[in-house]
Amino acid sequence: VASHDADTGSHDLAVVHATGNAIPPTGGTSLVATVHDVASVRFPDAYPRAQLAKLRWSLKQIQHHAKLVICPSRVVATDLTELVGVDPGRIRVIPHGVDAVFLGWDDSRPSPVPVDGPYMLWVGAKERRKNVECLVDTFGQLAGDYPDLKMVLHAPGRWLGDEVRD
Repeated sequence: VASHDADTGSHDLAVVHATGNAIPPTGGTSLVATVHDVASVRFPDAYPRAQLAKLRWSLKQIQHHAKLVICPSRVVATDLTELVGVDPGRIRVIPHGVDAVFLGWDDSRPSPVPVDGPYMLWVGAKERRKNVECLVDTFGQLAGDYPDLKMVLHAPGRWLGDEVRD
């Protein structure tokens, strides 16, 4: 959020909102950060060393400098408090939302993968830390009671491993 002085062309930042893991320099301006997870703390072995260092640095910046931390669930809020040391008074849980336009399917945008009947959809990075194996196991348990149920996995990136593919 910034104000702009038309005469000088300068901008005065009121707030910097970091919506991902990259925390920009704030120059003393108030920082608001959205934290989606702390998987780098829970599963450090799942990250390359350089990426892990960047994520840890970002969490330290959030811990020490963020005036407000937004997270999508109480689980993430608890993780931020217990694992990262963020003061719970600075945390607000704001669940992800979906605009009503996305609740109905628009026939002008056909599905890239035709799926008839009920289905379970998973969207995310194909990384072991996402625990897709649990989803596959759960689908296997549900499939006996719901024989028409299908599972659709959609994800960019590298594959999880033989156990998921199989």
